Amino acid sequence: MIEVRGVKEAVDRIEKISRFENLNMGVVAAKMHKDVMEHFKAEQGPEGSWEPIERTGKILQDTGRLRASIKKTSKKHEAQVATNVIYAATHNFGDDKRNIKKREFMYLSDKSIEDIIKYLEGRSDK
Repeated sequence: MIEVRGVKEAVDRIEKISRFENLNMGVVAAKMHKDVMEHFKAEQGPEGSWEPIERTGKILQDTGRLRASIKKTSKKHEAQVATNVIYAATHNFGDDKRNIKKREFMYLSDKSIEDIIKYLEGRSDK
């Protein structure tokens, strides 16, 4: 499993909110999933565009299996986006030994993090 990077920066703010009972973490998981899917569409990571590939087609989307494997789940106070595809980590983090470039897709953009925090803060006082 690959955990989405980027949420840790918001943990303090979210922990203050998480004690409220009316939070819909399914909404948060959906926002996270949408952001990760956007990285495939834009073919870019937090550091910019993914390194080009030698064949034609969309990067990391040859068969669509990796992109389709990204699933969202939620519990009462938890939201998660993950994949169970064995080669996902290799592409997300890269592998110098096998000359596979890092093409990070499992992260949350700053905009997405702020959007999630605003949603949670807005829900916490209701």
